[in-house]
Amino acid sequence: MGGIIMKVSELQIGDWVICLGDPVRVVSLSLKDDEPIGIMSPLKTIETFKEEDVKPVPLTEAIFDNACEQDDRKYVEWYFSEDKTGIWHFEITEVPDCFRIYIKYVHELQHALRLVGLSEQAKNLKV
Repeated sequence: MGGIIMKVSELQIGDWVICLGDPVRVVSLSLKDDEPIGIMSPLKTIETFKEEDVKPVPLTEAIFDNACEQDDRKYVEWYFSEDKTGIWHFEITEVPDCFRIYIKYVHELQHALRLVGLSEQAKNLKV
Protein backbone atom coordinates (compact mmCIF):
# COMPACT_ATOMS: atom_id res chain seq x y z
CA MET A 1 0.00 0.00 0.00
CA GLY A 2 3.00 2.29 0.43
CA GLY A 3 3.27 3.12 -3.29
CA ILE A 4 -0.42 3.81 -3.91
CA ILE A 5 -1.25 7.46 -4.52
CA MET A 6 -4.83 8.66 -4.41
CA LYS A 7 -5.83 10.81 -7.36
CA VAL A 8 -8.31 13.63 -6.79
CA SER A 9 -10.39 12.23 -9.65
CA GLU A 10 -10.84 8.94 -7.72
CA LEU A 11 -12.36 10.58 -4.66
CA GLN A 12 -15.72 11.97 -3.58
CA ILE A 13 -16.63 14.16 -0.62
CA GLY A 14 -17.18 11.90 2.40
CA ASP A 15 -14.76 9.18 1.31
CA TRP A 16 -12.58 7.51 3.93
CA VAL A 17 -8.82 7.68 3.25
CA ILE A 18 -5.63 7.38 5.28
CA CYS A 19 -3.59 10.52 5.87
CA LEU A 20 -0.60 10.67 8.20
CA GLY A 21 -1.43 7.14 9.35
CA ASP A 22 -5.02 7.82 10.45
CA PRO A 23 -8.34 7.13 8.74
CA VAL A 24 -9.96 10.47 7.90
CA ARG A 25 -12.82 11.76 5.73
CA VAL A 26 -12.40 13.81 2.58
CA VAL A 27 -14.20 17.14 3.01
CA SER A 28 -13.00 19.08 -0.04
CA LEU A 29 -11.45 18.44 -3.43
CA SER A 30 -9.79 20.79 -5.90
CA LEU A 31 -8.36 20.18 -9.34
CA LYS A 32 -6.29 23.38 -9.27
CA ASP A 33 -4.44 23.51 -5.94
CA ASP A 34 -1.02 22.14 -4.97
CA GLU A 35 -2.72 20.45 -2.00
CA PRO A 36 -6.01 19.41 -3.60
CA ILE A 37 -7.41 17.03 -0.98
CA GLY A 38 -9.01 18.48 2.13
CA ILE A 39 -9.54 16.16 5.07
CA MET A 40 -11.16 16.45 8.47
CA SER A 41 -8.42 15.75 10.98
CA PRO A 42 -9.00 13.75 14.17
CA LEU A 43 -8.86 17.14 15.93
CA LYS A 44 -11.85 18.29 13.84
CA THR A 45 -9.87 20.79 11.79
CA ILE A 46 -9.80 20.88 8.00
CA GLU A 47 -6.34 20.51 6.48
CA THR A 48 -5.26 20.08 2.86
CA PHE A 49 -2.76 17.59 1.50
CA LYS A 50 -1.05 16.55 -1.70
CA GLU A 51 -2.24 13.45 -3.51
CA GLU A 52 0.87 11.52 -2.49
CA ASP A 53 0.08 12.12 1.21
CA VAL A 54 -3.29 10.37 0.97
CA LYS A 55 -3.66 6.57 0.76
CA PRO A 56 -6.68 4.30 0.35
CA VAL A 57 -8.13 2.43 3.33
CA PRO A 58 -7.98 -1.32 2.68
CA LEU A 59 -11.37 -2.99 2.80
CA THR A 60 -11.76 -5.52 5.61
CA GLU A 61 -14.41 -7.99 6.63
CA ALA A 62 -15.13 -5.88 9.73
CA ILE A 63 -15.97 -2.88 7.54
CA PHE A 64 -18.25 -5.00 5.36
CA ASP A 65 -19.91 -6.41 8.49
CA ASN A 66 -20.54 -2.85 9.67
CA ALA A 67 -22.15 -2.00 6.34
CA CYS A 68 -24.31 -5.16 6.59
CA GLU A 69 -25.64 -4.12 10.00
CA GLN A 70 -26.85 -0.80 8.59
CA ASP A 71 -29.12 -2.28 5.95
CA ASP A 72 -31.08 -5.46 5.42
CA ARG A 73 -29.07 -6.02 2.22
CA LYS A 74 -32.19 -6.94 0.30
CA TYR A 75 -30.56 -6.14 -3.05
CA VAL A 76 -26.88 -6.06 -2.17
CA GLU A 77 -24.44 -8.92 -1.74
CA TRP A 78 -20.72 -8.95 -1.14
CA TYR A 79 -18.17 -11.59 -0.43
CA PHE A 80 -14.43 -11.99 -0.33
CA SER A 81 -12.79 -13.66 -3.29
CA GLU A 82 -10.25 -16.28 -2.33
CA ASP A 83 -8.94 -16.45 -5.88
CA LYS A 84 -7.76 -12.81 -6.01
CA THR A 85 -5.82 -11.53 -3.02
CA GLY A 86 -7.50 -8.57 -1.38
CA ILE A 87 -10.38 -8.36 -3.86
CA TRP A 88 -14.01 -8.21 -2.75
CA HIS A 89 -16.99 -8.92 -5.00
CA PHE A 90 -19.83 -6.41 -4.64
CA GLU A 91 -23.01 -7.43 -6.41
CA ILE A 92 -26.34 -5.66 -6.85
CA THR A 93 -29.25 -8.00 -7.58
CA GLU A 94 -33.02 -7.84 -8.06
CA VAL A 95 -32.90 -4.52 -9.86
CA PRO A 96 -33.40 -3.96 -13.60
CA ASP A 97 -29.65 -3.88 -14.30
CA CYS A 98 -27.73 -6.28 -12.07
CA PHE A 99 -24.01 -5.65 -11.88
CA ARG A 100 -20.91 -6.88 -10.14
CA ILE A 101 -17.73 -4.95 -9.39
CA TYR A 102 -14.50 -5.86 -7.70
CA ILE A 103 -13.19 -3.59 -4.97
CA LYS A 104 -10.21 -3.42 -2.63
CA TYR A 105 -10.66 -0.14 -0.78
CA VAL A 106 -13.24 1.57 1.42
CA HIS A 107 -13.72 4.55 -0.91
CA GLU A 108 -14.64 2.11 -3.72
CA LEU A 109 -17.27 0.50 -1.46
CA GLN A 110 -18.63 3.96 -0.63
CA HIS A 111 -18.90 4.81 -4.34
CA ALA A 112 -20.72 1.52 -5.06
CA LEU A 113 -23.15 2.10 -2.18
CA ARG A 114 -23.89 5.63 -3.40
CA LEU A 115 -24.36 4.35 -6.94
CA VAL A 116 -27.22 2.09 -5.88
CA GLY A 117 -28.91 4.65 -3.65
CA LEU A 118 -27.42 3.56 -0.32
CA SER A 119 -25.82 6.93 0.42
CA GLU A 120 -26.59 6.76 4.13
CA GLN A 121 -24.69 3.48 4.41
CA ALA A 122 -21.74 5.03 2.56
CA LYS A 123 -21.84 8.05 4.85
CA ASN A 124 -22.12 6.02 8.07
CA LEU A 125 -19.46 3.39 7.45
CA LYS A 126 -17.25 2.82 10.48
CA VAL A 127 -13.56 2.55 9.69
